Amino acid sequence: MKRIFLLLHMTAVLISLAANGQQVFKNYFDGEIYLKIKNENPYKFDTVHRDISISDKLPFLNALVEKYKIKRVEASFYFSKSEILQRTFRIHFDRKELVATLIADLQEMKQTEYAEKIPIMRTNYAPNDLGTNDNNGQYSLYQVHATEAWNVTQGSSNIIIAVVDNAMEISHSDLASNVVSSRDVADNDNDPSPPAGIYPNRDHGTHTCGIAGAATNNATGIASLAFGCKLMAIKTMPDIKMDGKIYYGNEGITWAADNGAKVISCSFGGSASSSTQQNVINYAYSKDAIVVASAGNNNDNIIQYPAGCTHVLSVAATDINDTRAGFSTYGSWVTVSAPGVNIKSTVPGNAYDYESGTSMSCPLVASLCGLVRSLNPSLPYDNVVSCVVNTADNIDAQNPNFIGQLGSGRINAYRAVECNLPCNGSINLGLLPYSVLKTESSGSITSGNTIQNGTQVAFDAATKVILQAGFSAVGGSLFHAYVDGCGGAKMSNPHISLGKVETVLHNNPSQPKK
Repeated sequence: MKRIFLLLHMTAVLISLAANGQQVFKNYFDGEIYLKIKNENPYKFDTVHRDISISDKLPFLNALVEKYKIKRVEASFYFSKSEILQRTFRIHFDRKELVATLIADLQEMKQTEYAEKIPIMRTNYAPNDLGTNDNNGQYSLYQVHATEAWNVTQGSSNIIIAVVDNAMEISHSDLASNVVSSRDVADNDNDPSPPAGIYPNRDHGTHTCGIAGAATNNATGIASLAFGCKLMAIKTMPDIKMDGKIYYGNEGITWAADNGAKVISCSFGGSASSSTQQNVINYAYSKDAIVVASAGNNNDNIIQYPAGCTHVLSVAATDINDTRAGFSTYGSWVTVSAPGVNIKSTVPGNAYDYESGTSMSCPLVASLCGLVRSLNPSLPYDNVVSCVVNTADNIDAQNPNFIGQLGSGRINAYRAVECNLPCNGSINLGLLPYSVLKTESSGSITSGNTIQNGTQVAFDAATKVILQAGFSAVGGSLFHAYVDGCGGAKMSNPHISLGKVETVLHNNPSQPKK
């Protein structure tokens, strides 16, 4: 049976049916809050244990234990190298109906910087009537020009892509050789495997792992855009609570950033924002990790988080025709789009299946980020993101009702990797008067003949501009060429004004939206 999954309205946990028959959803976990203590507040750091003694570590909470039936406090970021996150605690309490009062009481304490409810993030099912596709479920790789990109680079084993999700079968024959590390931040061990049993979206994490980094060119199953990059698998759901919710997503992102992930894929979210979550994203950004998150599958323009956080690439979903997937969330806050309908990938049981959602689009973009980073690992975060975002193919014509709401377009892997080629290419402009030449030495810019007299040559080098033999200009000559790559643009109004152009990769990048 074909199973099709979606990252669908991640905020939602079904708790009842209202009188009118509509589902009623919650945005926050019951009986749990985050507490951040002030940086100047004395605290005995423990980088080994998650559960802590209130009396020993946070004695000011003793006065609230009985009133709110506080049963446990976790230093759930105990492993982090960020003092801000180490000072953020997860409080579990039984008097769930008093959450607002508890937060108010905590805010009155001099030790508290903030206290907040913890947003629910989850995965869920999609409509089961999405059509089949060509190319055995991997039309997405053809659509984003993966084969052309692989002629430029086949990834690097030094680049690790982390997948933060519910659970992953890392023993799968198409994943095992690519997984270099794993962690269960929910159960505090190193086994991310899904427990036995049937529960919502059991396949989800294994499927996203396959898209992000399945072993490629191994004559087995599927290929991954990231090709030679490696995987980090991070489980976020406790074995005893496999109910479709992402309980420890923030902790998972932090673990990935602290343990060498250069790209972090997050196919989950919710409509509630969180200071702690933004702190987590800021920390990952400070570690030079690119966080990619699914925009959601609500068929509306309501911002989802972490996709809506600063320093996150938010991803909408498209289909085989480059049209917005009918389920995909959209909006001016979306960064980029990627195929997300009927995507074939790995599932538990050493099997494969087709699933759909921005959950599938997200790891494809993460996979591209890994491929781009492989070319030049030292290139700053913003340059890598710029190459991914600003080389996307424009899909406005296919989506006239969503112009400006699907990010910069549908990703183009070939253009993205060419954008990030190292600055070591050749320049050959024959007898051009170099005194007026403005360039970054990168890629390939070639001209066969001389431009003379009133020549005004100005170009910002990129990957490739080839002018055919016989190219010439006389009198008040003017030649402008601009191709992005290797450092970005310096010309405000680039164009090619003269000459017969054989090959031009002509991009006009701006800063990414986030």
